[in-house]
Amino acid sequence: MSILVIRPSRYTSHFAYFAGACREPILTGDMKPLHSGVGDETETVKELRHIRSLCRKRLSAEDLDALAVRLTFTASEFPKPVVATPEVIRRLQALVPRAPLHLPPKLRLIEHCRQTFPEVPIVLVSETSFFSGLPARERYYGLHADITKSLKLERYGFHGIFHEWACHHARHSIRQNAVARILSVCLIPQPEITAVMGTRPVMVTGGVTPLEGIPGETTCGELDAGIVLTLRKEMGWGPEQINNVLTRESGLRGIVGRDVTLDALFRTDDPDVRLAKEIIQYRILLACGAGIAAMGGVDNIVFSGDYVNVGEILGPWLSSKLVFKGNPDRRIPWLCFRESLDRLIADSAELTIRSHRATLQSETEWDRSHVASGDSVPANV
Repeated sequence: MSILVIRPSRYTSHFAYFAGACREPILTGDMKPLHSGVGDETETVKELRHIRSLCRKRLSAEDLDALAVRLTFTASEFPKPVVATPEVIRRLQALVPRAPLHLPPKLRLIEHCRQTFPEVPIVLVSETSFFSGLPARERYYGLHADITKSLKLERYGFHGIFHEWACHHARHSIRQNAVARILSVCLIPQPEITAVMGTRPVMVTGGVTPLEGIPGETTCGELDAGIVLTLRKEMGWGPEQINNVLTRESGLRGIVGRDVTLDALFRTDDPDVRLAKEIIQYRILLACGAGIAAMGGVDNIVFSGDYVNVGEILGPWLSSKLVFKGNPDRRIPWLCFRESLDRLIADSAELTIRSHRATLQSETEWDRSHVASGDSVPANV
């Protein structure tokens, strides 16, 4: 299939065009960032038309099978990628109060895509979909039930695309009949770890927002809630300043005092970053231990993400640390899954389009068979 992938973000909107079975894009580039305001709409439409023109130069317009848009948050609304039908858009609009900065510009982008590519189905691939089946014991916090329900304060997880495909790859590498127990370590600017039994995640470090979990390049990670109250009381900071410090001035930047990538952290002997490296390693180790406890064991560790090659360093280290009682010589096998996020989004879209087409064909055949037999067709089909 030929699929155009768009990954909108706060700073830039990346696109990649895949054709046929090629695992690498034949066309990539960046659009200007999407904002919450409406002043950038004309520019966005122009850029989409330019991308359409570039695609047509590579392949005819008829060969574009789908346009895949990555969404970072759809709560637990969609357990898998979906085609952007009017009903799906309505459900997304209902989620806007829970993600007022994230969803409105994405909804406008989807509408612009629909206008620019009117005959091409749009597939929405969400990072939170994979975690929609989290068990209740993992999903909910120790808060008053009314507050949890009214504010939807649940653990969502935020890098499900990498996790889902990496675990799929790991299961096939294990080739065992029993339900595989896999630790998935997504190595990105803010690492995320999930424990997956079979195809279902049972534990994840990401929370209501991506801020929870492992410290990142600029994010604090798991934090005692009392610290937020202390910053408010002792420093006199308001919500905006606290949010800025926790999301942009903490993590590796806060500990080291300058920008440090996760990749550079594990590939340098600089003594100035030693503490930061120890903290990150330790938190990853603790999270893996929690994942093993949630699954009652582990069969494999799989690394993925932007810094997947760091897995070559963390893999042997984690395997040596996560020893088994009564069998200290056993080592947990590990592997690295190196597919790009763009390719995985395209793969998700392709599976969705194939399923969507099969459903439409089945419904059409049902209609024809019943009309031919003289039966009336129900109004809701």
